[in-house]
Amino acid sequence: MFVTNVVFYKAMLVSLHTYPLAKLSKPLYQVSYNTSYTIKLIILFIDHWNEIAVPNIHDTTNTISDIWTADGIKQHDIFFSVKGNLGLSIFTDGVPLFKSSSMTFWPVYGVILNLPPSIRNNSANIMLLALWCGSMKPSMQLLFEPVVDALNSLHSNGIEIHTHEGLKVVRIKVLTCICDTIAKAPVMGIKQFNGICGCPVCIHPGKRLRNGSRIYLPQHEYALRTHEEMCEIAVEVERTGISEQGVLCTSPL
Repeated sequence: MFVTNVVFYKAMLVSLHTYPLAKLSKPLYQVSYNTSYTIKLIILFIDHWNEIAVPNIHDTTNTISDIWTADGIKQHDIFFSVKGNLGLSIFTDGVPLFKSSSMTFWPVYGVILNLPPSIRNNSANIMLLALWCGSMKPSMQLLFEPVVDALNSLHSNGIEIHTHEGLKVVRIKVLTCICDTIAKAPVMGIKQFNGICGCPVCIHPGKRLRNGSRIYLPQHEYALRTHEEMCEIAVEVERTGISEQGVLCTSPL
């Protein structure tokens, strides 16, 4: 069934990788989809160009009604002042195939935020960007590499789309990556929440209890993590192979 679906969507398919590992009785599969083609499908074939909105980033009502009214989005106001420059939210999580099997799917989805919530959240408009199938959790670097490459190209070069308004160049900027707590750690390249310095916000080491769980007591103040510092530590960890401040590797994002 898995391979049949791959063949059915071959127009959208970029690559299918099989990873036979000695420790596994079954191989792993990773599928990467053509993001440009998928965006064209949603905008043209599903005919949502008219619904593509230039967001009102400078809303002064102080009412958070959608992601566009959040403070962190306002720094991108120049980019999103052009219709056709799209904001994207991506998310991933593991899904077991069967209760009696260890095989799981790890899809990477994308949502066009310029569409109204009622349209963007419709299952027909949620883009499947990549898919991992296997009996072990995926390497996030491996899973996200083709996705990040495609989105970087769409941000820099864009894609041309013929609309009823003429030829348009559509560019992409990723604004959020949404994961649950379990998926968030490997996507960020850090330890899980029950590990030393497993907090994604600060470098609180936590306290390990006798039952093996870890708690983070608010008794002391710890330095907050910054993007620059996380990147520097990740590079050093990649060089030495030794975790530092809860960082395990470079984030694929």
